[in-house]
Amino acid sequence: MFDYLAVSGQWDDRVIEYVDNQHEYFVHPTEIVNGRYKAPTAPGSGVDMKLEAAERYLYKG
Repeated sequence: MFDYLAVSGQWDDRVIEYVDNQHEYFVHPTEIVNGRYKAPTAPGSGVDMKLEAAERYLYKG
């Protein structure tokens, strides 16, 4: 999404890594529609973790 909006402005010849097994940890997980990221509708970067997930993996050293 960043590349399209701020760098190249192109969809062609672009590939991304998508890790579907991590959607359960985020408040607003990434959505893919027709092979492309769907732009988030909520404000922010979309990387807010659910509290229980953040606490589970919090470093307690």
